[in-house]
Amino acid sequence: MRLFVVGVCLVLIACDGATSGSSSGTGEEALPELQPIAGGVGWTADPPFVPQRAANDMRDAQYAVTGQPETLLTISHFDPEVGGGGEVGPNVERWVGQFRQPEGAEATVSEREVNDLRVTLVDVHGTFVGREGMGPESPPRPHWRMRGAIVEASRGLVFVKLLGPEAGVAAAAEAFDEMVRSIHPE
Repeated sequence: MRLFVVGVCLVLIACDGATSGSSSGTGEEALPELQPIAGGVGWTADPPFVPQRAANDMRDAQYAVTGQPETLLTISHFDPEVGGGGEVGPNVERWVGQFRQPEGAEATVSEREVNDLRVTLVDVHGTFVGREGMGPESPPRPHWRMRGAIVEASRGLVFVKLLGPEAGVAAAAEAFDEMVRSIHPE
């Protein structure tokens, strides 16, 4: 009888796991809901952002954009006590330098306070000639865009990058703005 009860419990657990997991439509199972935190800040990332497993150890969080397979939102923090992160200005220059901008175009860089945190915002578009993270060099990608935010947090800089084709970044622009407004100290 005990064996029968254990078997029924296992079947019920397996069925519950099969029906309660939701698919993100990106080919990966959705990750469990966790309060995201990096470098002493938390945030809320609502649809069309879908949590994914980070592609590498340099990312604290990574999100796909529903319906935009080449567009990603990544969040990274590098501990300044071990030489990570650098300063805001050189990071902004590096991000802008990853694009060949159209004639007469300039990146938009601005600063704001968000929940008592200083945030530098970057918006740049053109031909992306940089690398995605620490990946290999890739061919130039015309008509790409990056919206980024560098958050000056209690434990160093937190880097937020929405990168992909212009249409993909535009599709997630409102959600990106909401996500940045949600950033708060932990």
